[in-house]
Amino acid sequence: MMVPRAHRGATLKTASYAVMFTDIKGFTERTSRQTRAQNERLLRLHDALLLPVIEGYGGRRVKTIGDAYLVVFDSATRAVACGAALQDRLALYNRRIDPAEQIEVRVAINAGEVRVERDDVYGEAVNIAARVEEWADAGEVCFTEAVYLLADRSWLEVDDLGPHTLRGLPEPVRLYRLRRLPEDGMPYGGAALASLHLPDPDPATLGRRRLPWRAARRWLGFAAVVAALVAALLFVPGIDGTIRTVERAVEAGRIDEAERTLATAPPEELEPAARAYLEGVIALARGQELRAIRRFSDAAALEPALARDRAGPRLERLLGDESCEVRAAAARAIGEMGYGAGEDELEALAAREPPDDSLLGRLKLGGCNAGDAARAALARLRSE
Repeated sequence: MMVPRAHRGATLKTASYAVMFTDIKGFTERTSRQTRAQNERLLRLHDALLLPVIEGYGGRRVKTIGDAYLVVFDSATRAVACGAALQDRLALYNRRIDPAEQIEVRVAINAGEVRVERDDVYGEAVNIAARVEEWADAGEVCFTEAVYLLADRSWLEVDDLGPHTLRGLPEPVRLYRLRRLPEDGMPYGGAALASLHLPDPDPATLGRRRLPWRAARRWLGFAAVVAALVAALLFVPGIDGTIRTVERAVEAGRIDEAERTLATAPPEELEPAARAYLEGVIALARGQELRAIRRFSDAAALEPALARDRAGPRLERLLGDESCEVRAAAARAIGEMGYGAGEDELEALAAREPPDDSLLGRLKLGGCNAGDAARAALARLRSE
């Protein structure tokens, strides 16, 4: 057999997995109006709700990207059951708290062969799962035909959603949605969650940090020092060097190298804002524009200066993207982060796409709201 030149002499490790993506509905908008402490608490609660379920079903969280999880399972059945248990656990939690504090999550699953490198996975199966996540709605468990065919269908009640054209994929993908129960209770009946024997998610105690006493003593001893350093950590030479290294690798087309660099950067050496920004850079290079915009917005919520200086120009270029959805999302993000240098491009977009309630707007073929988003962003920038 002829071995591709790039793989001669190298070991290519692959595995068949069910790949799950999750993310929080409205995360970007929510973090933009909260303090950093509130954002950190939200992510702690999110981890406390989801991780026990994922681990209970044998899932492995490969990485987090802001509010998003990439998880792999060696069984499609367990992946779908995990999705049902996640949504039921979130429903139990949400009914006990104020609606403004609720956490609603999308769950999307695909199955196939992936490439395994260090602590990450890559490949078409991962890309398709990410696309399904963009399509799924909060509270749902959506999955591809590949998952449906592999899973034990004797217990599955599903809605066949038919073939869908997912952004960036050449052929339609058939999608399914786990059917919710009509009665007012847990959306998927609670059986998958009950099998894990987890305690009820109590909002009063969930997500509290529980450190071993030695770690707690060290933390108390150095808390003042840590608090003083964290604010400046983002721009120390080593951190800035990591940002430049990833950016240069992406610019040179070495995306896998950029992902490895980011994955191996120790958490203490890269602040969440910088990590979210770099995840956005890599997502953009992989053609995942909407995911990239979400990550840039996450970075802006944590460190506005970083987003304006580094993510702003990338968002500005997306105002000319062929996808209306991408143009509109980029315009909204620019307005939210206060990137004033993007005003000229916003004005050009607003001029190209008249208001949707105008005569010309109504007559446009395939009209969209990108022009309206640009006008709203301009108004926000000029009011600040």
